[in-house]
This record gives sequence, C-alpha cells and structure tokens, in this order.
Amino acid sequence: MSRRPTAAQRSQGIPEATIARLPVYLRVLYSCAEQGIATVSSEELAAAAGVNSAKLRKDLSHLGSYGTRGVGYDVDYLVYQVSRELGLTQDWPVAIIGAGNLGRALANYGGFASRGFRIAAVLDVDPEVIGTEVADGLVVVSAEAIEEVVARHGVSIGVIATPAAAAQDVCDRLVAAGVTSILSFAPVTLTVPAGVDVRKVELSIELQILAFHAQRRSVVRVAPDGKRHYQSGVGLAALAGGVAGRCGRGGASGDRAMSVLVVGMSHRSAPVTVLERAAVAGDELGKLLHDVFQAEHVAGTFVVSTCNRVEVYAEVDKFHAGVSAICELLARHAGIAHGDLTPHLYVHYEDRAVQHLLSMTCGLESMVVGEAQILGQVRKSLALARRQGTLGRVLDDLGALALRAAKRAHTETGIDRSGANLVSVGVGLAAALLAPTPPPRALLAPTPPPRPMLPATAPDPARPLHGLSVLVVGAGSMSSLAVATAARLGAESIVVANRTQDRAKRLAASVHGDTADLADLPNALAAADLVISCTGAAGLVITTDKVAAAPRRREPGNGEPANGEADSEELRPLVLLDLALPRDVEPGVADLPGVTVLGLDSLQDAGAIMAATQAQDVAAVRGIVADELAARLSAMQAARVAPTVVALRAKAVKVVEAELARLNGRVGQLDDRSHAEIAQAMHRVVDKLLHAPTVRVKELAGSPGGDSYETALRVLFDLDPGAVEAVTRADAELVTGSPAPSSAPEQEAR
Repeated sequence: MSRRPTAAQRSQGIPEATIARLPVYLRVLYSCAEQGIATVSSEELAAAAGVNSAKLRKDLSHLGSYGTRGVGYDVDYLVYQVSRELGLTQDWPVAIIGAGNLGRALANYGGFASRGFRIAAVLDVDPEVIGTEVADGLVVVSAEAIEEVVARHGVSIGVIATPAAAAQDVCDRLVAAGVTSILSFAPVTLTVPAGVDVRKVELSIELQILAFHAQRRSVVRVAPDGKRHYQSGVGLAALAGGVAGRCGRGGASGDRAMSVLVVGMSHRSAPVTVLERAAVAGDELGKLLHDVFQAEHVAGTFVVSTCNRVEVYAEVDKFHAGVSAICELLARHAGIAHGDLTPHLYVHYEDRAVQHLLSMTCGLESMVVGEAQILGQVRKSLALARRQGTLGRVLDDLGALALRAAKRAHTETGIDRSGANLVSVGVGLAAALLAPTPPPRALLAPTPPPRPMLPATAPDPARPLHGLSVLVVGAGSMSSLAVATAARLGAESIVVANRTQDRAKRLAASVHGDTADLADLPNALAAADLVISCTGAAGLVITTDKVAAAPRRREPGNGEPANGEADSEELRPLVLLDLALPRDVEPGVADLPGVTVLGLDSLQDAGAIMAATQAQDVAAVRGIVADELAARLSAMQAARVAPTVVALRAKAVKVVEAELARLNGRVGQLDDRSHAEIAQAMHRVVDKLLHAPTVRVKELAGSPGGDSYETALRVLFDLDPGAVEAVTRADAELVTGSPAPSSAPEQEAR
C-alpha cells in the first residue's frame, strides 16, 4: 500500500490553481460548521463552491484527504487540513498602509481574526489622521515608522491601500523591512525582487469584467409579426423563457415576455374604513404573497402594506388575467365583496407601473408628501418577498431602482427638510388642540365633522408638547418614531404601553421614559394629555369603556376639584392620535366629553396643505423620477443592438488572433513578453477604433429609425447574421439552462 505524501511534499506539489480554490472550499466548510453539519459529500461541497465534484476531489487529494465512500468528508477535519495547508493554524500579523476609507474598512473587518490574521498596525502619512483610532484600540501611526512597526510586531503580510503614486515606494520599504507577502489594492503594477509574493486586487478591472458579461446578457427578440421586444440584461430571464424555471413552478408561462403590474388602493382612492379592512401584516401578509405568487400568469410579486396604502406589485404575462387574479385575492383577504372593493382600486401597467413605484418610494404619493418612512417600508417589503421566495428578478431590479431614486430625492432635494411625517403632523394638530384655547372636541362625530383648526393661541413651534404628558401605545417602528418625536418636541413625560414589556422598556429607556401595562390602560390614560396609538393589532385596543373610566381617576389639574366630581367643562382635554390601520381606538371614544380623536382621515388635509408649500421640491423629485425612468429606457434601447456589438467585437478578436498567428509565422516564435506587448497594442488599437461606433450605435438605438444604424453596422463590418443570432441564443441558454425558442410569441394586446 502506498504511503500518503507528507505536508512538505504536498506543499511543493500543489498546483497554483488548486491553491486559489482552497480558500473558497474553506469558506464553504466554515458555513457548514456554523450550521452544525458534520459531514459533507463532494457533490454538495463542489456545488456550494461553484466547481465540479471531480475537480474538488482532485484538489483535496493534494492535501491527503480522500473522504469516506458513501459518507463524504468530515467537516471539522477538512477545515483543519485546508487551514493547515494555507498556513492559517498560526497567527499572522498584518500591517495596513493607508488609513483612508478602504484602509479603515479593512481594519474594522471582523472576519480576519477568525481566519488567523491579526491587524497589528495601521499607518498613514496624513498628520490629521495619525493618532486617530480606526478600530478597537488600534491607533494610526506614522508611515515613517514602517521598519520599526514591522520589526516590533513581526509583520508577515503588508496591505497597501494607498493611492497609486505612493504604492511602489511603500512596497519597497516593506520589502526592505523584511515583508515578503504583499496584498495591493493600488491600481498599479508593483516591481518586487524574487522571493516576494504580491497579490493585486483592482476593483475597477473586476467591475469592467462584470460589465462585459452584463452587456453580453443583453438581448433583443423579434416576434413573428416583426415587432421587437427589448429588455436589458437584468430582465433577460423573462424574455429568454426563464420565468417558470426561476419561479420553480409552471404557473406563469415560461415562453412569454413578462410585464409589471400594480393593483392597489391608498388614502387617495379609498376611505379609512375600507383601507383598514384591506390592510395586511404578519402571517396574513405572507399568505397574500404566496397566494398571488401561485396565481396563474404571475411570475413574481411583492406587497407594500402601510397605514395608508395596500399595493400588490406583480410580474405577469397577461394583463387582464393578472388584474383579475389579484383583485379576487385582495377581496378574499380583506373579506370585502369583489364589487364593493374594485371601485377603490387603481391599476398601473408597464412603464406607468414603474413610474408609480418610483414616485411612491420617493414619498410623492404619501399622505405627508416627502416623508422618509415609506423608503424603509418599501425596503422591508422587498426583503420579505425575497425571503419568502416570491420576488422575481424583474421586480427585484425595479425595487433597487426605486430605492436608488428615493435616496437621490432625499439627498438632492429638500423634500424632507422639515422632517415631516404622519407622527409629526398628527402631533402638531394635537398640540394645537391642547393649547389654552381648544377647538370643538367632537371632531369625529357621526355627522361629517369639520377639520381641526388651529386655535387663537398656537403652541411654541419648537416645543409644542412642552408641559404635556404623552402615552405611546405600541412598540413597533411607528411607535419608536412617535416616542422620538414626542421627546424632540418637548414632552414633559413619556410612557410606553405594550403587550411585550421588554420592548416597551427598551423603547422608553431611549428617552428616559416609563412603561405601563396594557392591562392597566385606564390609569395610564388618566395621566396623559396626548395618546399616540399605533399597535398594528387586529382588534380595538382603546375602547370607550377604558377611556370613560380614565377621567374619574385623573389627578386634578389646574382649577380641577380634588373630589373627582368635576363636570365635563372642567376636565383636562385628552387627545388620542390613532395612526394604526386597522384603527386602535373605538369610534365611540370621540363622543366622550373632553376627548378628541384624530385618525388618519384627520391628517389628510394637513398633509395636502404641507404639500402645497413644497411645490418646488416636489417638482425636483418628479424630475429625478423622470431621469431614472429615462435612464432605464435608454438601457433597454441599448440592449437592442447589444448582440450586434458583441458579434462585432468577437470578430475583431478573431482578426487580432489571426494576425498574431501570421506574425509568429513570419518572424519566428516570439518570447512571451514580446508576444504579450504586441497583442496588447493590437487589442488597444481595435478597442479605440470600435469604441466610438459601438457607443454611438447604442445611443442612437432609441431614436427614430434606430434600426437602420444597427443594420449599417452589420453591413459595414460584414457581420454574419448567424453570429448575431448565436449571441442571443447563447445568452438565453446561459440564463435558462436550455435552448432558447426560435422566435418569441406575440405579447398580449394591450
């Protein structure tokens, strides 16, 4: 029986390609260990690492690890073997030169320590940076002390995170100090003596490579009627017939182009009584997601459900069938007859649906225009759909586009400069009602009430809650905003009541407030001037009986008798701000003496007034939405000619390779360096010649007669039409894993 090689023998014989793959295997093994997986087969390990199982077994055989037939590899032992081979069973001191953004990020990365790398020092030349702390106990020292730092800490690896101009000098000093392993992030080739290993990480090059592959995945399809259907690389799976495969089911037709559809309702189309019945959250939201996803003709979906809107976004292959299915599901989940619900629904399709998503995420469709909370709510909606497996690629990319547009809106305009939101607007109205000259109390009487008006004596605009006690019912994200807003606006005391005391205590502690038990809600109500309720509970939380009991137990205020027998005119006013959907406060509470209830419908007019004062910012945000839509359209139009551009560049590469081969035949075999220099020069010439026409033809693709420019490119460069079609076909197979259909079916008539 042959003996296995020793570690030293193995290290000398391991191919460089295998060494490059070992860290990938180790990362997968660490993940297995963290999940409690004791053994792993070569097929499972190879699939997770992105290689074939035969190559993995060959790689691991260099380590002397052959696994056990029928069982696989022991995860813990294989972690040890790979770590030992990579030298990770010992501590490696690392010095980072350059304390800019990249250097600081590297210094704070927690994954190095667990892999055997200890950041021993961070160095820089900037006097303002030297002496500052970049990580726990790690202070930047002067780069003039490189030699001293290397010697004192025994530095084995140097990381260069400096500008390109300084990289070679830093490298020379590290080598002179005895460092023989260098990782460089500088965009420059470093010259080092024999025996020194340099690994170069150039992010811009990696991004350019990814851009090339993204461009290759762009596709144009021609229907039998001659119509062209365009889609950028992000939506290739849909056009290539990959929707069904991506969804893992046969519900949506896999050979039809998918379109984006929105069906929903908001405060602009439906009254609060309908909105609160249609609102979905928690398990019910997950059920709605899966029901829509399983509907025929739907390939992906996510749902945005907030206190003033419920919207279903879906990828569909048929407009009418998609609308019908979603409307039926919304009616069923809301418990509302289909005929009663549909008058309150709106529908947007394709480009209009995309525009609505961007406008909504930017806050233009909110009750309080410009409020930033909707950005986080859309992000959470996308994340939930992603976790539930219902988010298709097209919607995922559109969600990213909407979030980017919203970030631009909040950074490039003053749409949210006042920090207004539902809570702040509601608190402002409540503060006005609690001022010395209050308005009529029964704002929500059975007959249509007048909207709240500001009293003659308005509160201090900077601290409108000064001297008032605030009770916040609930401890979710809206309640957190309510607590922070109350503290910022000068509330004298803040109490948080919630079913879960731990969450209430954490929230109250953030503003040095107190907590109350929901079971003792009447006492908490008695001590409050303003109650903000936003629990998200399915039923009523603040009932008429609880509020009616509260005034008799309230402590006397200014001018109130101590015996609790004061009439309704002597009671301190109590304002309840109900921001929940469905509502937390029973409607009958508004009929009690001295009590005012402000619901979501009470805030709508105030939001409209605020929007009128932000006309300039609203116009600026609409401009951002238009810019993002135009950029998306341009990308889709550029995708039309992408196969032609790729075929042209492929032909150019073949010409260069043929000329290089001819040159070798004429002048003899060139040495590697000369061959590389000549090849690089020829490729540069070709790239420069092709750059302008290929860029220009993409720009002109969306203009009138854009097809003629693509045709001209094919004719001028004598491109084989079959080569262009092969690019499209290859890209389709790359995404779907199966041959693309010979032609695309017609889209449903709209």
